[in-house]
Amino acid sequence: MEDIVNGQCPPRQRPLSATTHKEIIRQALADMNTVLIAGGLTITAVQRADESWLHHNMHRLRLNWHHLVSRFDDRTMRYRHQEGFDFAFKLQTDPTQPAGICLYIYDVHFNTLEVTALENFVTDNARHPLHGKMFKYVLYTLYFYALGLIARCGCDEKTLRITIRQAINPHTLRYYLSHADFRQIPGSMDCVTRFSALEAYIENYAR
Repeated sequence: MEDIVNGQCPPRQRPLSATTHKEIIRQALADMNTVLIAGGLTITAVQRADESWLHHNMHRLRLNWHHLVSRFDDRTMRYRHQEGFDFAFKLQTDPTQPAGICLYIYDVHFNTLEVTALENFVTDNARHPLHGKMFKYVLYTLYFYALGLIARCGCDEKTLRITIRQAINPHTLRYYLSHADFRQIPGSMDCVTRFSALEAYIENYAR
């Protein structure tokens, strides 16, 4: 584990086509919806309507979503070797209002899945079906997405790593570290784990 904590991860050069990436995202969302359906939730790609909702509710959100969405919008390339996967959790009965949003980047060159931002908007509503479950569902979604990368574009699962950038505070970082064998990257509020550890975490929940 120390090799990935210290940033030593073999690069991967094979390109990922836009068409294949869209198919991987579509399948990951479909697979995740089968997990969420019994709980009254749904998952969708972030829509323009979601961005508008974020803009009009900035006063009660912890993160600067206006900046984040403009910088990490999955309709544009982050860098030439990076692809985005952004999604929102919503109630099935109210698909117009996001209950939580997460932004991912897949860095093809370094074979790394990077969570750039996530926020649960219903942390003060204990009766909401997403309350206390968003991070687990984010990891499930990341797992389905990673399976698509492995199956469809030759992603090396042995070197695939998952990082979470800039935990908002030490309490949140400790919470991340209690899941899927995440380890803190020294001198930062970032944490990292291997795909194999994520897979073991998901399999344990599925039992």
